[in-house]
Amino acid sequence: MPVTVQTDADPGSSREQRIAELEAENERLRKIRDALIVRVESGSAHKPEPYAAFEHSVVLAEQVRERTETLNQTMDELKGSNKALHRAREEAETTRQRLVDAIESIADGFVLFDQQHRLIQCNSRFRSYWKFSGLEVPPPGTSIAEVKKRAIGSGLIVEEHANTSSEGVVFLLSNGRWVQMTERPTREGGLVVLYSDITDVKNSEMARRIKALEESERWIRVVTDHVPALIAYVGADMSVQFCNKVYEDWYGRGGDSPLGKRLYDIHQPELYRRLLPHIQEVL
Repeated sequence: MPVTVQTDADPGSSREQRIAELEAENERLRKIRDALIVRVESGSAHKPEPYAAFEHSVVLAEQVRERTETLNQTMDELKGSNKALHRAREEAETTRQRLVDAIESIADGFVLFDQQHRLIQCNSRFRSYWKFSGLEVPPPGTSIAEVKKRAIGSGLIVEEHANTSSEGVVFLLSNGRWVQMTERPTREGGLVVLYSDITDVKNSEMARRIKALEESERWIRVVTDHVPALIAYVGADMSVQFCNKVYEDWYGRGGDSPLGKRLYDIHQPELYRRLLPHIQEVL
């Protein structure tokens, strides 16, 4: 059978060649490894596209999460602000309605003027003065001078009495009612005007004065009736306004009274001429 003969040079040469090939392959792999390490460490610009896309998506997701949280926080703050604004509006409306109710509950005529003394608000009591006379109520923005001018020009105000001893001016309205006007400045420089109905007070005062006059007249009559002389009070038109019993008895013409009669119709011309200078001197 044949015999294979191996020489010492063949195995050694083959191993060296294999070693050289392995070393060359290892060197090539080390270069590839080093190149990959450099690319990874050099930044995203040199990263492989799939990895860079993944990293970019992670960054975007984090930014979206942060912005979503900020948006949610802002929305919560906005909701809170809207609630506060709605609550403030409700409170303002409640306060305004309470003010209107308070003004309407005032028994006097109430008018509020701004810093330029232009009408802002009035109550139904004040409006009733105008409506009773068939007049249009002054609209907001009307000056206080124009309000008074309209009231006088339309005949709503019949008389005006200024009394320095009282708080304000007193007016007699066309409906026979008496109102007293009082003014109070506001802290902002505006003006609050109240029109108080004082008809009952005026009537009471008038009744008291009439009673006092009647009482005074009664006492004068008692005194003059006991004076044995002709006593008469003569007005500017020379008519007898008051006389004592002696004068009435002297005049006595079938029960007729001398009151309201003119002196020249009562006395003889000669006596009238004698009395006239003294009467004119008293008048």
